[in-house]
Amino acid sequence: MVRIRIGGDEIAVPWDDWEDRVRAGRVPADAQVCIPALTGDRFVAASSLESWQSLRHLDEEAFRRAIVGGGPPVVTALLVGLQFRLWWLLWIPGVQAPVVSALSCWAPMVLENGQSWRLVTMGLLHVDFDHIALNMVWLAYTGWSIESALGKTNLVAIFLASVVAGAVLSETMSPWHASLGASGGVMGLVAACIVFGLTRPELLPEVSRRTYGFALIPYVLGIFWTGLQSEGTDNWAHFGGLIVGGGLALVLDPESLPRRPRWNTGVRGLTGAMLALALAFPVVIGPRLVRTSTDEVAAWEALRRRDPEVPPPDPVTYRSVDWQVPAGWERGRTLAGDGAFCSPAGDRCFSVEERRRTAPMDLDALAQDWLAGVQRAFGDDAVVAAPEAVEVGGWPGRRLVVSVPKGRVEWLGAVRGRYTLQVVWQVEPASEARLASLRDRLVSGVVWRDPSPLADAKRNLGIAPESRAARLEYARMRADVGEQAEAATELGALIAEAPGIEDPWLALVELAAEDASVVEDRRRLWADALAANPTPSVVVALASAIERGGEIATARGLLDVAWVAHPGDRSLKRARKSRGLAVALDAASNLPYDAVVDVLTGEPRPEADVARWVAAPVDLPNAEARGRELDARDAAIAAALRDAAPDAFVAILLRVKDGPASADAAAALAGLREDLKSTSRGYAPPWLPSPLKEVVAGRLIDDPVISALLP
Repeated sequence: MVRIRIGGDEIAVPWDDWEDRVRAGRVPADAQVCIPALTGDRFVAASSLESWQSLRHLDEEAFRRAIVGGGPPVVTALLVGLQFRLWWLLWIPGVQAPVVSALSCWAPMVLENGQSWRLVTMGLLHVDFDHIALNMVWLAYTGWSIESALGKTNLVAIFLASVVAGAVLSETMSPWHASLGASGGVMGLVAACIVFGLTRPELLPEVSRRTYGFALIPYVLGIFWTGLQSEGTDNWAHFGGLIVGGGLALVLDPESLPRRPRWNTGVRGLTGAMLALALAFPVVIGPRLVRTSTDEVAAWEALRRRDPEVPPPDPVTYRSVDWQVPAGWERGRTLAGDGAFCSPAGDRCFSVEERRRTAPMDLDALAQDWLAGVQRAFGDDAVVAAPEAVEVGGWPGRRLVVSVPKGRVEWLGAVRGRYTLQVVWQVEPASEARLASLRDRLVSGVVWRDPSPLADAKRNLGIAPESRAARLEYARMRADVGEQAEAATELGALIAEAPGIEDPWLALVELAAEDASVVEDRRRLWADALAANPTPSVVVALASAIERGGEIATARGLLDVAWVAHPGDRSLKRARKSRGLAVALDAASNLPYDAVVDVLTGEPRPEADVARWVAAPVDLPNAEARGRELDARDAAIAAALRDAAPDAFVAILLRVKDGPASADAAAALAGLREDLKSTSRGYAPPWLPSPLKEVVAGRLIDDPVISALLP
């Protein structure tokens, strides 16, 4: 029996077991050993015993001889041959595109669809000759070295684990790009050669040391440096393979010189279990692992796939809407026609849109507006579920789900005054359940803050809280986002402080036109605004507000009274033209032409009537009275046009259109002719008051003499 002391423990083993332990490296050099036939009762260091030295020396010598002159690298040759065969296969017409599409590694395919085989098959695919040539040279070189040093089984374990590790790191850190090639596995073998040479130099013969350890480090640095200079190089796959390959080489023993029984089997078993988990995770929880980025970054990455020189987006200091896009998705459209980011892995899309409308909206109108577009596209094929109340971006909203032949489209909307937020998620029916967690993450990640104009107004008000301009802008922006009552209160305070400044009046008039509930008496507001500021700007704003209140005649009358008070004002001129009111001025008096001349007869008005018009103040009672007069005048002109002779018909229309007779009668008649052509087609010119349009159109059709005015 041989007695062995290691540390504080002592064991007694038979001679055969002693030899096995020494060969396996389980008896360290400083262990104390007692062999009665050799040492008597004394314990001596194991390294001093010739039997220990010979057993260790013989195995190591056999290992060195195997490295230098061992058998052919069968596994390495098979790996190289397999990849060249696959590369040749891709040259068959029509083969490359479907094979690369099915076997390359891209995060959307792996995580969304659970296609975990891509983590392995990507390491067997090459498209370019330069790519496969470089990889296969390194695979042959380092594969032969590792197969000689660690053995065939360990070589396969290191290569596969490095390929999968590189693919996992690639899809995690660079999920915007598809990846293929054996680079991860090759880098794992390079790292294994380096680690083996650094940790077991005593096992290497002198002639082999140039293929292991420090000798390979410059090549690794060169590979990474070259990769960093190229947008098309998957450096993350390189790095993942390097780490895993080096780590396995650190713990695996050479198959012909094990230090511990069944150690390699345990390491390879644990490696296999980790690989199985790496392949199982995309199948089981892939959608939960999908990486996301902001929509700006997603759009930039999509552009980089076509043009690597595209500069990154400028940093944004404030975003009114924050939302995320799954990595690898590109711009496209949903089945309902909404602009969106869409997945390359299936008919699934996601979009978020904030819009400022021309007028405040409510949720019902917003939902119907979107639904109308869907129904135009799909008609009766669109099946709409009952709407639900939900929270969207942190605000109360609504949810609609529409099933169409190719999938399911979910719409979520929220409203803040003029601003609307719409979120659209589309998914094909077969993937709906699997991608539910991704949908929940994307939708819950939408954050709707104050629109940028409101945020700017808040910031400016914080800087200068006493500034009237800042207070006015903040009130306007609050009205825009649906805070009408608060905005009206602030505008009222500004008006009370300085009634003679028109801007708060303009804002309050517009606000009351949209929501009459913000003031107690809208007509009183109109009267007060005119009394405080009878300026053209206030008049134009009031005319629009009065029209929206249904009092068309009063609005026209107000513009007419103001036109006499401010003849030629540009804002009044535009407003009058759009409502069929004359804008010509009398050259002698510079007063409105229809104030000094009766348009119907062409005769001058009595001086008393002109004086009454000129003296009339710009207020609401005069606007109402003038509106009634304009209606009566238009009715009289319409009656006259209905029965007038052709010459008189033309003369009246020229006065309505141009006012005083033009020195160039032919040009005036040509202009009238062009306008009458549009009237005959149902498009009346803006200068023609509404009561006259039907009469003029009818005469053009029924009277051949008047019709002769048209070419």
